[in-house]
Amino acid sequence: MKKYYLSEVIGTGDFEANDSFRPAVADLAGIDWIACIPSDENGLPRFNYALAHCGDDHSAITADARNVPFTNRSAVTAILSAEGMPALIESEDDGACGEALWAALTGL
Repeated sequence: MKKYYLSEVIGTGDFEANDSFRPAVADLAGIDWIACIPSDENGLPRFNYALAHCGDDHSAITADARNVPFTNRSAVTAILSAEGMPALIESEDDGACGEALWAALTGL
């Protein structure tokens, strides 16, 4: 079952050095993921965290402190507030919250 996470954006953006901007979950072996990293007018990430939709080994994802599961509402809310990201944590359903945030971030 896939779950939503806030995953720290890592990388320098240097494609030639194979160090593109990506969510931290991307560096975990064997994890299926898709992420949204909104960028500013210069092509740099707007936020320090990406919204990632991940499947498979959730124990490996949560073992990395750079990934915060949507089930940790207090941490997610604090990150969204600190980052100035849309705070759409209105539902108790993690999937609904993730989908609402995904829609908001992709529309930026």
